[in-house]
Amino acid sequence: EADAPTLLDGIAVSGDSLGGVVGTLADLIALQAFDDGHTLRLREAAPAGPLLLEQDLGASVSGGAPRIQHERASPDSIPHKLTLAYYDVTRDYQQGSQSVSRPGGAVREVRSDFAASLAPARAKALIAARLTRDLAGRESARVTLPWRYAGLLPGQSLIVPGVAGTWMIREASLEGMVVRLSLKRMASPAQLALGADAGRGVHEGDFVIGPTLLALLDLPWLGTGLASAPAVYAVAAGTG
Repeated sequence: EADAPTLLDGIAVSGDSLGGVVGTLADLIALQAFDDGHTLRLREAAPAGPLLLEQDLGASVSGGAPRIQHERASPDSIPHKLTLAYYDVTRDYQQGSQSVSRPGGAVREVRSDFAASLAPARAKALIAARLTRDLAGRESARVTLPWRYAGLLPGQSLIVPGVAGTWMIREASLEGMVVRLSLKRMASPAQLALGADAGRGVHEGDFVIGPTLLALLDLPWLGTGLASAPAVYAVAAGTG
């Protein structure tokens, strides 16, 4: 079951399995897999989990566990520039591209070929949102909670007291009556409104073809063929 409000003008994807097709879409559209115990659901927005209480952070059997273990990867772990190739609906479905980049860091570019029909602004928003998700996803965290949080599932989103941002559960386990969560920071849900220029398409002129004129000519010998026999030449030309 899928809940993905992103609309595409058209798309062509193929794969050996449903997972391969979904993987192609999830590479650009933020699809999160969430298993509610009955159905595997694909959502662009992670379902909200229960509110965590600050006093519950750092639960352990023996005591003394840290409230939260927070890690942040280097900016160089993600590309400096992302480019999306797509089919531009404003240019008669010719291939177009949109790029976004982040400041600083090592220059490393990643290009994605997406067999979808998009308007330039939509393509720019999709690739910019992916870069935003990559930047936010550099931050990860691990927390431990009391056993009453055992109902938490991977794919849910959480607000962690004392830590900025929204976090998604990547892994959840119950060990020794202690719930252990591995979290990844999520990007802001704010929509990105970015200007985009698709360039100018190459369009052939669509002109009405005029009538064809045919003329028969009786000319003197032109130096080819038999000079002893009469010759008639046909000449045709269009008027459009």
